Formats: sequence, C-alpha cells, structure tokens
Amino acid sequence: MPYTSDCPEEFGQIGNCLTAINSNHEEVEFKKDHSKVQEFIGGNAIDVALPSPVADFVRRKGGHTVITKILIAKNGIAAVKEIRSVQKWAHKTFVPGGSNNNNYANVNVIVDVAKRAGVHAVWAGWGHASENPQLPDALSAMRSLGEKISSTIVAQSAQVPTMAWSGSSLSETKTSPQGYLTVANEVYKKACVTDLGEVPGSPIFIMKLAGAARHLEVQVVAEQNGNAISLFGRDCSVQRHYQKIIEEAPVTIAHPETFKQMEKAALQPIASNFLELNPRLQIKHPTAEMVSGVNLPAAQLQIVMGIPLHQIRDIQTCKPMPKGHVVAVRITAENPEAGFKPSSGTLQELNFRSSTNVWGYFSVGTAGGLHEFTDSQFGHIFAHGADRSKSRKAMIVALKELSIRGDFRTTATRDQGL
Repeated sequence: MPYTSDCPEEFGQIGNCLTAINSNHEEVEFKKDHSKVQEFIGGNAIDVALPSPVADFVRRKGGHTVITKILIAKNGIAAVKEIRSVQKWAHKTFVPGGSNNNNYANVNVIVDVAKRAGVHAVWAGWGHASENPQLPDALSAMRSLGEKISSTIVAQSAQVPTMAWSGSSLSETKTSPQGYLTVANEVYKKACVTDLGEVPGSPIFIMKLAGAARHLEVQVVAEQNGNAISLFGRDCSVQRHYQKIIEEAPVTIAHPETFKQMEKAALQPIASNFLELNPRLQIKHPTAEMVSGVNLPAAQLQIVMGIPLHQIRDIQTCKPMPKGHVVAVRITAENPEAGFKPSSGTLQELNFRSSTNVWGYFSVGTAGGLHEFTDSQFGHIFAHGADRSKSRKAMIVALKELSIRGDFRTTATRDQGL
C-alpha cells in the first residue's frame, strides 16, 4: 500500500473528504495556518490575489498562493503532457508556443520571459533547464535536490542508505602523492572530459559501481507542511545510453518487503529534510498515474499553491494498493542498428489507435517533423492490464499497430523484440 510520512494528524484524513464537506454535502472552506511556510508563498498570495474561480478554489482548500498563469519552459513531449494533464484537471486554455530555436536550456532566457509575461510560476518539465540548479535558484527556490552531491549528503544526514562515494566511505580509490583521486586515462576522457563538455562547470565525483543491479524508483508526492506519500514505484531497468526505453509499474522484480523498505527510506528525507523542495516531474510519471489514479502535474500545481495533500481530491481517493500493472515504451527517433544514433527529418504519417487499456501521446503529427532543437523522444505509449502478462501483451499489440512513415529511423520495431 502507499506509505505516508509521520506527520500532522490532519494527514490522517486522507482517504475521505470529511475535512471539506459539511453535513449537507456542500464544500466548505478549509482554513490553514501558513505561518510556518512563509518561504513558499508566491508573489500572488491569496491575501492579495484578484477575485477569480482559482482564488476561490485555493482559499477553499487552504492554499496560500493563486496561480493562474504558468510559463511552460519546455518543448516537445514534455509540453504536450503538461498541457494534457492540466486541461484534464482544470479545462484551461493554452497559447501557442515559441519558435523551434527557443533555447529551453537557457536559464536567463527563461527567467526573462517569465518576468516579461508576468507569470505566477514556471514549469520546466524534465531535461533541459529542469536539471540545472541555477533555474530554481534564479526563481528563488531551493537547490539541494537538483544537485547530486548535495542531495546525497542530505540523504546521508537523514540516515538513508546511499552508495559509497568519494565524499563518504568509498575506500577502493587511488590517490596521487598530493592526495588527489586518480582514475585511468580512458575513464577520465569518457566520464570527465565528455561530461564537462556537455555541462560546463559540473563537479566530478566518484561513486561505487552497483553491478548487476535493477533500476527501481519510488514515486513520492510531498508538500510544504511535511506531509509525504508514496504512489508505489516503477522498474526502469531497460535502458540505452543511460536513458530508459521501457518502464513498468508497480515493481514486481523485488521482494515486497524489500520494496517496502525502499518506500520508507524514500519518504524519510522528504519528511525530515526535503519537504521544502519541489523535485522535477519525470517523463515516466504516467506509470504511477495509471496505477494510482493521481494526476501528478495537477497535484504538483496544487501543492505549489499551498494546498495540503489531504485536500487534493486524487490523493483523497487513492487506493491502498496499485490498480493492475502498466508497461511503458518510449518511441524515439534513433537508429538501433547504428548504436541508437539520433536522427531527424520529416514525418509523412503517424497512425496510433488508443483503446480501453492502451494510450499514448506524441509531440509530432502527420506532415510534421523532428528537428535538432528537441529531444529524440517524440512518443510515449502505455499499456495497462490486470497483471504484468496482460499489460505486456497489450503493449506488443499496440506497437505492432503503430504506423510511422518518415525519413528518419525509430525504435518502435526494436521495442517489440524487447
């Protein structure tokens, strides 16, 4: 079942709507003291916000900030998913995006556009600027979770199990007479020079290799008052170039008790140290959505507005056990026979048919094209079933029925074999 953190007694209301419904089944205002979370209150605080349906909603749910205008600082499939999720929750209108050559990784450009457009919040999605700690810094947020070394130190301080690294108990390393860590030339060129070229100024550290390991994740939703809940987890072990190809939820490869301990460990730093941070949404988050019933981008937006977890309807109705099983496959413009080398070009036809248990979304349509300013992934397909076997079979059928014609290669056929 999903775990919750040890937090205020009000969090025990999750699972029903009694805190927001009176005896006549009418929604009533939920009052919340925000004195302890002043650092999270945005410029459009509830006390100064103009009257609007959103302001009424935030006030009724006990929130502190009204957000009616968001800058989606992302292109491609991430922007598509954010628009889809928010429209599903709030039926809002979106304006067309900018030109293809907008630099979605340039923090200064994003901050400048946000100021000029007068937005209340910035949604950076995943990839590009969302992984640059300078963005939350520039937007007056915290940065510990966005930087690997800092987040590892914070997790260690919360006594969460971490891999040994050069700043802790890692002992199998060689040092020069001057005390510097030394690595082989080929390792240095591949791991250090390449990374610094891709992300200038990045710190380099050494971490113990976890051989023959599975890549398992816990989906955590947390808010500023110290409340946190896990929405089960996912297996992301099938990868290429350190990026995932296939994900599935919930986790079945690990012993239930082992994953239960992972959930507890994941919630511990969230509750005691990370409660003031907003981790970025991951591209594979729909797997958690489908087994939990929680619209994560919508929940993310409500949390930023200061609404407690137990006042978010999807969280209130979240079931104690995952609903069925989900397999997700990423569709990328890459050539598997050439080491998954990225490709671009025009698209003549894209035909995908959703069904009751399979759906997908794409960032390009017929007569469109893929260019060098976006990620190679342009589609994501999800298959849901009563168990892992049924969801896998549904995915195979969906991939066979997917039709893509263009002058670029894709991974769709290779994914079927996997």
